[in-house]
This record gives sequence, C-alpha cells and structure tokens, in this order.
Amino acid sequence: MALLQPDQSIKILLVEDEWIIAEETTSALREMGYPQTEYANSYEDAVKKIEGEGADLLLLDIDLGDEQDRDGIHLAARVQQDRTIPVIFLTQHPVSTFRNRLRGVKKVGYLTKSFDLDNLHAAIEVALDTMADRQDPSVESTSLSFIGDRFFIRRSNRYHCLHFDQLLYLQAQDSYCDVVFWVNNRKDTIRLSMSLKDVTGQINHPSLFRVHRSFAINLEKLTAFEGNMLFVEEEEIPVGDKYRDQLMARLNILGRHK
Repeated sequence: MALLQPDQSIKILLVEDEWIIAEETTSALREMGYPQTEYANSYEDAVKKIEGEGADLLLLDIDLGDEQDRDGIHLAARVQQDRTIPVIFLTQHPVSTFRNRLRGVKKVGYLTKSFDLDNLHAAIEVALDTMADRQDPSVESTSLSFIGDRFFIRRSNRYHCLHFDQLLYLQAQDSYCDVVFWVNNRKDTIRLSMSLKDVTGQINHPSLFRVHRSFAINLEKLTAFEGNMLFVEEEEIPVGDKYRDQLMARLNILGRHK
C-alpha cells in the first residue's frame, strides 16, 4: 500500500497511560508528517484536551485502568455523544475480549501494541478516508455568528440574518447540527457542519436549553409537554433523563416570573 503525503493540519490525540509509549509514538507521528499530534496520559486529561482543543482523530488505548467506566471504550462512547471523531483502538488483548462493549461505538480500526509505524500510518489513512467519506453533502453552511438576539448563517454564499424568536430547535445529526426555524410562515432548516454542543455554545442565549443529547430547544417556543415529550410549535421533542430535572426547575423559574 502506497502511503499518501500526510495532511499536516490533522489534529491527532493519543490517549496512552504508559508515558514512554506515549512519548515515542507521539514523536514518531510528528516525524511521519502529523505535527499536530498530542497525547493525554489519563481519562481525565483526555476529556480536558478534547473539550478544550478538539481532535480530528483519536488513538485510544483501551487499557487505561482497572475500571471499565474509565477505559478507552467508555471514553470513546462519552466523546461521541457530542462529536463524531474517528477512533483507532490500541490494545494488547484480543478484540473478542471487548466485542460486546464495542457495540455502538464508532470505530475505524484496532491495532495491537506491537504495531509498526507503517501499519499505524496505514490505519490513520484509512480512518481519515472514512471520515472524509462520511461528510454529509446536505451541509449548507460552516459559518455561524450570533450578535444580541440575531444570528447570521451563511447559505449559498449569502449571510442570512435570523432573529432568535424565529428559532424553534437545534437537532444533532452525527457531527452536524440542524438549525430549525420559522420564516415566511413556514418551517425551514439549515444544516451546519458543527456539533450541537458548539452551536449552543456560540448562540449562548438564556432561552436556548439542552433537553436531550440530540436536541436543544427555544424555550420561548415551547407550547406543551407531556411525560417525556415536549411540543415546540407542534413538533414533538424528547426529553432525556439526565436533562429532565434541570428542565423542570427552569420551567418553574420561568413560571414565577410570568
């Protein structure tokens, strides 16, 4: 297999708790043509770096410790709740040992700890090619800015100004985000090549509330709720268990101020 010239803009994060392996592998990857390679030596350090600096590819050691809720598989599942980042797992055990736990985790490869650099380079190429193949052709915009109660979204090389009171909800679609709004007496949608977490962070409006791992709603457009279902202008939006108590508390606050 002929190896391609590496894309030097790719950010790779290696998560490895054995610092000698981490140092040697990071150095090799930088020399290989991936200068933006960093490493984390613990679960907590990895979460901090992913949330703070981001990553285009994760090389995850499965064996980060004795606890399953702090190993590489759990870390991949946690990260992929908000982001679609390709993962290559590193392990010294047979894959069959972890097969059941790997269901639902989006991974693109495995390497044993005895891997050589050519195999690592090839695995990275496959992972990045897979990521490119998954790019959604329906994405309409990569640009979002928010000023006061207005936000600007680029669509077909034109920036459209929308007021916050036109926004209905945001919905995660893998690593993309659908912005659903009401304009000209009809519902419209623009898909952004940003995660739901990044979009909510940029808009940062007090009435934009996360209600599910895949949804954030404009509370001003909430018309009813029943059980674990919300109604936003007749659209049904589920409420996740981890968000329900915060939502109920927020609705009580809103009620006291009406």
